[in-house]
Amino acid sequence: MASYLYMLLTLIFSSAVGLLYKLAGIRRYNVIVISLLYFAVASAALFLYILFFASFQLDVISICTGLLGGLCAFGATWAILNALRFGKVSTSWTIFGLSLVIPTMASIIFWGERLTLTKGLGFVLVCISIALIGKDR
Repeated sequence: MASYLYMLLTLIFSSAVGLLYKLAGIRRYNVIVISLLYFAVASAALFLYILFFASFQLDVISICTGLLGGLCAFGATWAILNALRFGKVSTSWTIFGLSLVIPTMASIIFWGERLTLTKGLGFVLVCISIALIGKDR
């Protein structure tokens, strides 16, 4: 049951981030500064969370993975900001949604996660939604 609460919170917070970025783009705010603060606040909050509630162990693999992940997060943020600036929010966020589908597909293919009927249906619906939204142009 707790996992559903966390999934709901993820949906709410991720949606809020997308709406804030779109609002910033519409009002021509400095989205680079917004992104910098976004990552700075998220990093500080995560550091405090780890400090007070979780364990913190540094090892080479974790450091390398974190650095690579940070570079990927920068690339994704830069790309979505430009997509939102030049395109439609509906199309941009739908394509951005693939960033959730691709890791799920990889875990089925490479790490043996089970493909359930609901996951398969979800993949089909994502593909259909991307095709339908793409026809909007």
